[in-house]
Amino acid sequence: MKTLILYSSKYGFTKKCVDYLSSKIKGEIYIVNINDEKDINLGYYNNIIIGSPVYMGMINGDLKKYINENIDLLLTKKVYLFLSCGVLKNMDTYLKANFDEKFLNHIIISKCFGGELRLDKLSFIDKMIAKMASKAHDGSEKPSFLKQNVDEFIDEINE
Repeated sequence: MKTLILYSSKYGFTKKCVDYLSSKIKGEIYIVNINDEKDINLGYYNNIIIGSPVYMGMINGDLKKYINENIDLLLTKKVYLFLSCGVLKNMDTYLKANFDEKFLNHIIISKCFGGELRLDKLSFIDKMIAKMASKAHDGSEKPSFLKQNVDEFIDEINE
């Protein structure tokens, strides 16, 4: 089984998730960061795992564009999706805002893997946004790595 993990990572948390996934998923694993490579032969893979961080409610623009340009081929594959986001309760909102309904219905499993706020790595603008968001946040959820969600995702792929 050949599995492609196609992802984007701006500050490293999504990459951390990809590294964990690639160490646990059975079969041949190929990892592509959409920010570094855009010429990908999807026909070669049985499974496609797509992972993106969420910023201001949106996934990575290059990843979204790639999905939209390759939607017909993706709909012939086993597709799994994860998002890195700090607020789990917003997962459905993020999915509906970023993906076509037909694509969402095709996905075998989608999960939120949590998030980490890495202030030391943020750009000045992103720091300002993060500080405003944390002031508006009710504090009921702290961003973290949701290992149980990740492990359920892996189990689904390895079945």
